[in-house]
Amino acid sequence: MNSVSKAFEKLLDDYFNDFYANHPADATYVGLTSGEGQFNEATLPVLRRQHSRRQAALAKLDTIAPSALSNEQNLDRLAFRARLLRECEDFEQGRHMLDPHGLDQVFDFLLREMQRGETEPKRAAKNIRSLLSGTPRYLTQAARLIERPERVWRDIMDGAFKASGSFFDAVASLSGVRHRVTYEAQAAIELEALVSEAAAGSYRFAIRDDVDPVVIDPAPVLTAVVADLRAGTDPPTIAARFHRGLVAMIVAVADTIRQRHGITTVGLS
Repeated sequence: MNSVSKAFEKLLDDYFNDFYANHPADATYVGLTSGEGQFNEATLPVLRRQHSRRQAALAKLDTIAPSALSNEQNLDRLAFRARLLRECEDFEQGRHMLDPHGLDQVFDFLLREMQRGETEPKRAAKNIRSLLSGTPRYLTQAARLIERPERVWRDIMDGAFKASGSFFDAVASLSGVRHRVTYEAQAAIELEALVSEAAAGSYRFAIRDDVDPVVIDPAPVLTAVVADLRAGTDPPTIAARFHRGLVAMIVAVADTIRQRHGITTVGLS
């Protein structure tokens, strides 16, 4: 391997070692154990530092002559460069200020740990406790990044309901209704079918309406589901309490938006 090839490999190693050290959620996503049970930091200073790292890596990459690399390395170079350019463009266009995706991240990682629980229950339980503990802080950070709320109110609601699919899957799995699905919304449909109209009680989402946009924290719901399971509560009662809590959350968030923006019509699809 010539010196240029070595420099290229070192650039890749240095960048991704640093990236995964500073982005535990991404490390977990690619199968590293170092970041399990943790979310990424979602603050503007952290995003700016990562943008500087991308720019520095891109500058170094552009000094490396493609002709000195092997065919395989050139493919890696093209993929790496495309990734850096795309992420630089997203940051410079302020995409982090427009796309509220905190809930999606929370639900996605909780669902992954639920699935891990089928084979490694102790490891999954430890990670879920850690994620639930860090959820309020992460969602607060993610909400503060949003600087153009007028543009994203609809996206916030759309995102919440898209993410709710994963949340339904998580609750259905916890309740023993279904751990794997073969078609979209299968677990949610079966969870709804279990609802006992005679069951009392409701789970409550933690809603922070003192920030803009509103932050919806699902951690108390999952905590309550686990507590009910440990107490021997049957799945139909859990399903009923979960659905009542979801309805109450939707009403509360819609009411907050009405008070802030004077919107009097809500469409659910």
